[in-house]
Amino acid sequence: AGEERGHNLLGQSGHLPRRLQTLSGELFRKSFHLTAFFYAVLLYFLSDPLITWGSAFYVGLLDGARLLFPNYHALFLRLERLTGRFMRERERREISDATRMTLGVALSLTLFGRWALVGLAISIPGDALASLVGKTMGGPKVLNNKTLSGYVAFVLWSVAVGWAVGRPLEILAVGVIVGMVELLSVRWENTVLGVVSSFLTALVLGYFKS
Repeated sequence: AGEERGHNLLGQSGHLPRRLQTLSGELFRKSFHLTAFFYAVLLYFLSDPLITWGSAFYVGLLDGARLLFPNYHALFLRLERLTGRFMRERERREISDATRMTLGVALSLTLFGRWALVGLAISIPGDALASLVGKTMGGPKVLNNKTLSGYVAFVLWSVAVGWAVGRPLEILAVGVIVGMVELLSVRWENTVLGVVSSFLTALVLGYFKS
């Protein structure tokens, strides 16, 4: 009976059903993206522009090698057999979202300093949560095939961040706006979200008033 249930889960081909493969890949993808926030915290405390931009350049260099050298790109394809598809189709032909997010982190920290940590705490985990909730819960589509449940998850996450920093209403406003930007699915979303979120956070928490 146990073998039969396992066979039903894997399907006749012996592989996970396509929906589970997609969810597995997205979970791995967003878990990896979450490390970008800890990367941002590390860079902030190091406070060295050379390390900040040098590491961003290094990530971009590795990504470029993936596009230029087929054998190197094949390593990512082998990894996906274990994790599920974590690269979107367009990322197979161009710069990956990981590189774009790294650029967003570097820009945010350079332009907004400590306020960027709060902004990135909203945008990076919020984007991951919105994607996972939207794919698991589904529900009405709002824009660009993104769900209302995902948007609500993003906003609720911003409330949690606002509570943690003691400014819930101001950060809620940031979350509402950045969540709307996330719905637009702009091409460089992983760069834009972090910068916009950091800018708005700096604005509402008083950076430009000092």
